[in-house]
Amino acid sequence: MKNYSFPLNKSKNMYIEIYEHIKNDIINGVLVKDEKLPSKRTLANNLNVSVNTVINAYDILLIEGYIYSEEKKGYFVSDFLGFDYKDKSLEKEEVIKKEVEYIYDFTTSKIDNTLFPKSIFNSITKDIIYNDESFYNRVPFKGSVELRRQIKNLLYEEKSISVSIDQIVIGSNAHSLINEVIELLDAKSIMLENPGYYKKESFSIDVCYNNMDNKGFSVTEFSRSYAKLGILTSFSQFPLGIKMPMDRKIEISSYLDKSNRYIIEDSFDSSFRNNGYQTTPLFNISNNVFFLESFSRTMFPGLCISYMVIPKKLVDKYDKLFSINPKSIPSLDQLILSKFIESGKYANYVNRLRTSFLNKKKQILNILNKTNFKIVPVENYSSILIELENIDIDKLKKEFENKKINIHFISDFMERKVEKNILIIGFSAIDYNLINEGLELIINAINSSFK
Repeated sequence: MKNYSFPLNKSKNMYIEIYEHIKNDIINGVLVKDEKLPSKRTLANNLNVSVNTVINAYDILLIEGYIYSEEKKGYFVSDFLGFDYKDKSLEKEEVIKKEVEYIYDFTTSKIDNTLFPKSIFNSITKDIIYNDESFYNRVPFKGSVELRRQIKNLLYEEKSISVSIDQIVIGSNAHSLINEVIELLDAKSIMLENPGYYKKESFSIDVCYNNMDNKGFSVTEFSRSYAKLGILTSFSQFPLGIKMPMDRKIEISSYLDKSNRYIIEDSFDSSFRNNGYQTTPLFNISNNVFFLESFSRTMFPGLCISYMVIPKKLVDKYDKLFSINPKSIPSLDQLILSKFIESGKYANYVNRLRTSFLNKKKQILNILNKTNFKIVPVENYSSILIELENIDIDKLKKEFENKKINIHFISDFMERKVEKNILIIGFSAIDYNLINEGLELIINAINSSFK
């Protein structure tokens, strides 16, 4: 074996390359049991590398059992069975399902980021980093005092909700805040809207569903359940677009007060209302309601900041339970958002979004009104619903995927399947310039999928 040699590409650590080559020769039977390997110095000369490089390679082969050594005799090939775990796993590359790269996004889960004032946001960020050292400090467990103060003002101006900053809690997302409510109330089950935004997989407790009526969240359904806590979207229910009337809010409030149950009122899409009028929040008429909102819905998904307003009577209990738990949201992110709101640019941006949504809706309706499709008569702030009859739903979904269209059906948000197939044409994420082209593809896909 004195002439044993092989080429090296010298593109990585030499000893690893030598180790791998000898190992593979052993596995593949080129080197057989008890065959003597070249001495360290001989192999170093054959490969034109240092002796230390060969020593390192032989050491790994010894440790892994590919070779053995005998004193004053040298190195020999072990009685190896030919199985190598690492190599076998590498032989079969892991099959990863490639996600579809959509061109036309007609969902409601994102915001068209072309409208976001990036230069202003970046300027605020730069100014804070260079001129405000407060972001180095840890924020209180409920979140930045300044951000909570700005949220307090925002709540009063936008929704006529008057609270103290002690009632406001900052969280990384809506689910983390909901889980805090569950712990605070020691709730064993939770009731979700059906259809609705939240999924049972998001919770570690029992989940039941509220099959809503034409006024939204049903008190009857809630009272028949064992759930101590429910989540509802009273301003504009997603995805049905139901606006909860005042008589239903009063009915819910009355029931909550006498039953000692609680509601989380999710502000979902309420910032995008079509006019300046804001309906009365359920939070304002009941002491058993938490108010929840996420800035990722109005700004961008990457901004992981949400907030919750706690009923005044539970503030002390919340403080005792969670004061030792630091929040994971960087203080810099909270400070930037606080300055952005304080500057008035956040309100300007939301107004631009509201106008954009209205214009997109008009553009889409102008096209859909020229078809024979049945448009569901509801006022959603970020979507239009179409009822499809006699449709091959599986074929239609495949058509959408082939045409790179990202879009949902109401059944995607339901616990139980429905008889009606209702398509949700969202317009919060889609670019203006892609609406006509995308809608034409949607119309063609639907027309080709009728039974």
